[in-house]
Amino acid sequence: MIGHQHGLLDKVEIIIIPNGCEDGTEKRVRLLALDQPNILVAPSCCHSAMVARSEGILLAKGDFIMFLDGDDYYEKNAIEKMGEAIESTDRSEEHTSEL
Repeated sequence: MIGHQHGLLDKVEIIIIPNGCEDGTEKRVRLLALDQPNILVAPSCCHSAMVARSEGILLAKGDFIMFLDGDDYYEKNAIEKMGEAIESTDRSEEHTSEL
């Protein structure tokens, strides 16, 4: 599970937009989402990637968005590394603004 060992799952929101594929993925993610309040599975849609992304943006509550399509993958710890980079940048900007 994403960042489970570092508590990152409590800090991220995962929005899944099913594309109507019939390989059982939607059923599996819906079951996973039952125990994970930070995972939202939107109603099924068979739209283009652009429509699915737009729907995800509308549902998102956070400040940052990352997309992952069915034929993509993130390297191990990618989300943690992005979070660390954002926090590091935020700290640098705070320090700069104090000068």
